[in-house]
Amino acid sequence: MDDPEQFNGIDGSVLNYPNYPKAQIRETVNMMAKRFSTAARTMDTIHSEAGKKTWLPPEQRDAVRPRMKALQSAFDGGDDARALTEANALLAEYPQTLRPRFVIATVNERMGNVAAARTGFEEIISLAQDYNDAIQFAGEAHFHLGMMENRNGARPAALEHFKRCMHLCPGHPGARQQYWDLQTGNGKR
Repeated sequence: MDDPEQFNGIDGSVLNYPNYPKAQIRETVNMMAKRFSTAARTMDTIHSEAGKKTWLPPEQRDAVRPRMKALQSAFDGGDDARALTEANALLAEYPQTLRPRFVIATVNERMGNVAAARTGFEEIISLAQDYNDAIQFAGEAHFHLGMMENRNGARPAALEHFKRCMHLCPGHPGARQQYWDLQTGNGKR
């Protein structure tokens, strides 16, 4: 790397390291470039240790994809009975997957089974340790838990869940609005 300025907050880059000399930045960039050039090149082989807990190998992913689409279709269409059946079958076969857990928790919430929904969402949060899982599932689980807490009048707990949802999903409009409403007193509670 011949131009360390592009890594020093100059020329519109995001990074800014004003306390580091150019030689140290150059050395670090070159070392990182060497390590990345020898790393595996496909996303199928690069996973965090946390992600391996919920990850499906490519051959399983290809096999389960149509079933996940059917599950999502039933869930989105409001066919809760079919969604629960599909989700439980997928979870029995692929216990590491989070989408079926999310569907089960959300359907329980829709059906008024708050205790089971709460347990499901909390389980998702504890299992979603990988960045992608956290963004996709834990953020939404925090939103649902925040809504439950808000309905129960537990304002501090609701605020905390909305804040965690926004941390994981900064653009989540529901969490942002709920948080704002509770903070400003515009909320119902």
